[in-house]
Amino acid sequence: MRRFVLLLATMLAIACGPALADDFALPGLPADSEAYAHTLTGRTPAGGTPQARRHAEQAAEAAIRQQDLAAAAAAWETRVGLGEATSAQWLALAEAQLRRTPSDPAHALQAAWQAFTAADGRTAEVPPLRLMADALKALNRPAQAILALEAALERVPDDATLRQALDETRRATGILVRHVRTEPEAEPPRACLDFTVAPVRRDDFHPEDWVRLDPAIAGAAVTREGDPAR
Repeated sequence: MRRFVLLLATMLAIACGPALADDFALPGLPADSEAYAHTLTGRTPAGGTPQARRHAEQAAEAAIRQQDLAAAAAAWETRVGLGEATSAQWLALAEAQLRRTPSDPAHALQAAWQAFTAADGRTAEVPPLRLMADALKALNRPAQAILALEAALERVPDDATLRQALDETRRATGILVRHVRTEPEAEPPRACLDFTVAPVRRDDFHPEDWVRLDPAIAGAAVTREGDPAR
């Protein structure tokens, strides 16, 4: 029987091959975001005139001045639906959706993804990533919020405020499984678990105590690999 190895890892980049924050993506988010975008542009299939676009922008700006974020979100949706929306306009929509009452973090996340993909350069990707992190927290998806903050910090590693936000989110979240990667063709085959924070380093910590295989696999082993500086 082939031996099976389960790795308890803190970084898939070390335990199971590359998994960099630079390749940030969340399962299902691109498709959901595109569906949201198509819903908005479907309202005006031919697109809008420059005058109509400017009118929608002015309506959004006026709603923000009045602190009516629900109206601002509606106006930004209209502007996006008129075509040729910029990354900044998608981000403004995401912000309004997240901060409105009641909040709409799902659409905020989807709009922020559009802002992220349309951003011009790595630094410009940081605000959408931070907003995605806030939306993911509101959606009770803290492990993915950590991924978004890590991706943001990778782009601006000297940002002390961002590093503090990441550290606070990790502490508040505790230890959660962040990634699961399988390598069935490896010898021995492996499954690699990546956590939001490193498991404790003590003499009485034994990785095999934290894992149960059902059904049991003869000769299976649980090992720990990689604790990079965070």
